[in-house]
Amino acid sequence: MAVIFIILFSVVSLIAQDSLVAVPEWGDIEIEGQLSADSLAQNDTLVFTVSLRLRGNPDDYAIAEPGIPPVSNLSLVATAQANRTERGDGGTELIKQYKYTFTPISIGMAYINPLRVQYVYVPNGESRTLATNRLEVKISEPVIPPKGIDWVVVLIVLIVVSAGATLAFILSKRAQVKTTEVEAEPEAPEAIARQRLANLKNNRETNIAKYIDDASRVLYNYINDRYGIDSSQLTQKGVVAALEGKGVPAAVAKNIDHAFGLCEQIRFAAQRATPDDRDTIEVALETLLAYGEKVYLKNKENEETK
Repeated sequence: MAVIFIILFSVVSLIAQDSLVAVPEWGDIEIEGQLSADSLAQNDTLVFTVSLRLRGNPDDYAIAEPGIPPVSNLSLVATAQANRTERGDGGTELIKQYKYTFTPISIGMAYINPLRVQYVYVPNGESRTLATNRLEVKISEPVIPPKGIDWVVVLIVLIVVSAGATLAFILSKRAQVKTTEVEAEPEAPEAIARQRLANLKNNRETNIAKYIDDASRVLYNYINDRYGIDSSQLTQKGVVAALEGKGVPAAVAKNIDHAFGLCEQIRFAAQRATPDDRDTIEVALETLLAYGEKVYLKNKENEETK
């Protein structure tokens, strides 16, 4: 009986001693700051990693965001955050990591001052602040990487040379074969006339007399381009008769004759040009152009069907 009592007493004593190894009132958490290098070139980057190690139940800790570390002679370019767990002899640890990427500003020394992180240990509501150590890094002159072979440029040059050789070979083969070159179809006289008339639009409302005079020149040029009638060698009536001889309907030729008459009166008889006169000239020209297009297209279709 005494032996059993001694054994029970020993077990209770061990349990009591184990309960004395309690978690501190601020929890079991620590902070650590590390640099990716203690010296670097001015054109390089520096990574500052802050690790928070939590042991026990992670829900027991309410941790504030650490924010941006106070630095000198460094410029922040990027931040990142990650969590992971590790298992060891002491149990499972939750590690919260915050990474800050910096670029140096000038040659010399750069400093990362203590980064303070505040947290609350939830079981008892105790608040505490953790801080990293002050770290320093030496900034040296920029390092210019050695120039190597730019394989991309070499590849592009090879492709261009190969393509050029292939094209030259194809062209040389084509030159040996007799082919019939297709000449570009010239622009129709009707399109040329309409473009010339459109170029006169600045005077259409402001100087009707000049507009009519210039429009008559467009009409004479079109007659020469489409029908081969040189108006400089013919009278007004002669031009109209020549048009009828080319198959232009009498009604269309009559409009042209009337337009020629208006142009002569405005040019030589000092008759005041009116908008109606301008419209008459335009209608006569457009009627002749429409007829020319109709005949031209019909003749072209007949040639293509042969």
